[in-house]
Amino acid sequence: MRKTISLLVLASIGFSCGFESDVESLSIGDDFISSRSTLSVVDSFTVSMSTVLIDSLTTSGNTLLWAGTYQDPEFGKVTSTGYYELGVPGSADVQEKEVYDSLLLVMNLSPQYFGDTTSLQSLQIHRVTQELKGDENSNFWNRSKLAYDQNPLGKVSIRPKPSGKGKVSVRLSDELGQSLLEMLRKKEETITSFEKFRGYFKGLALVPGNPSSAVLAFPCDSSMKVLLYSHRKGLEKEVFVNTFPVGSKSTFFNNFTADRSGTPISSISRQILEVPSSKTNNRTYVQSGIGLVTRVDFPTMQQLNEMDRKYVLLKAELVLSPVPGTYRQIKLPSQLVLFHTDKSNRVVSEIVGDQNSTLAANLVVDRLYNEFTSYTFDITDFVTTEISDSYFDTTHGLLIAEPSQVIGASLNRVVFSDSKNSAWRPVVRLYFMHYNL
Repeated sequence: MRKTISLLVLASIGFSCGFESDVESLSIGDDFISSRSTLSVVDSFTVSMSTVLIDSLTTSGNTLLWAGTYQDPEFGKVTSTGYYELGVPGSADVQEKEVYDSLLLVMNLSPQYFGDTTSLQSLQIHRVTQELKGDENSNFWNRSKLAYDQNPLGKVSIRPKPSGKGKVSVRLSDELGQSLLEMLRKKEETITSFEKFRGYFKGLALVPGNPSSAVLAFPCDSSMKVLLYSHRKGLEKEVFVNTFPVGSKSTFFNNFTADRSGTPISSISRQILEVPSSKTNNRTYVQSGIGLVTRVDFPTMQQLNEMDRKYVLLKAELVLSPVPGTYRQIKLPSQLVLFHTDKSNRVVSEIVGDQNSTLAANLVVDRLYNEFTSYTFDITDFVTTEISDSYFDTTHGLLIAEPSQVIGASLNRVVFSDSKNSAWRPVVRLYFMHYNL
């Protein structure tokens, strides 16, 4: 115990000074043994990088519905369609002489977006014709897609404000509105029971129209609702509103697609086949909703088990640099994490911190020169576990993506440089305590 404490104290001193140092006469137990220990940092291990397309990412149960299309210079033409179920009014008092006025879908516009919002954006609302039913766990995935009526219930053209905030109202089909009002007037069970209503009215799809140069986000919460307006004849006109809220917060989801034709990553198609950075312009890619992730491998790390001098590995860091100029219009993800993977590129598990907390990389943004921005990942546990049995499995790589609760929920993206670019090459820094007893 005293030996370990002494080593850690010396390591702390070395790190705080930031240079290699020699230490003599380490105190071990009650004895004093002449010893010479050295602190060092090594960054010469090879980092191999590639891009992988994950087949299935859950996109249901998140907070935003995304709809629109935009052209990304790195990732191609990216499109999203959002789906959600319509609920039933909590209470309705529709009288015999009630007259229909209008049916509106009202949504808040989130400040988050991707693409160019300076031009007019078109959005269409369609009636879903296929049941919103996910897998055995009720999850929907990034490749999930439902059929909908090709004739839209309503259309709207908007020009988002610079802040991205505001409300969007879409007038829906009067035929549908009349039908819903008549069902409420008759107090039909189909419209008073959510379970029966979802069988009759499967849901709504938010579909990009033409023109569309941005993917917009809409919170799928209490602010999203369909309002049925009616009035009663009398001496004064009385206006009444029946509200159809979001039906289920677990079944709404987004379908993200990308046409990567003409891009360096156009050949990416199957999860089992990673595409090395040498075939993608010496870059690798991450884009959450589409399922693109970066894979890193350490082909020379077995040399740690062949070192002659005894050592303690104090810390291991992986530093990855985004390519300058690729994040001017779209900000970098605030959090990236590591996932264990195997030779088949399956996502095994997220590498987490204490109490299963997210162990996110440290992002440093160079706002002055836009050249030294980087993500630094703590891979100490990964490396020490791999070498613990004196064998480093070089088929055991790491995947770089957003955290489990975020990946699949947006179109956040980043482009990394590989080792061919000396200025922004990936680096593994290993901090050692070498010692002789």
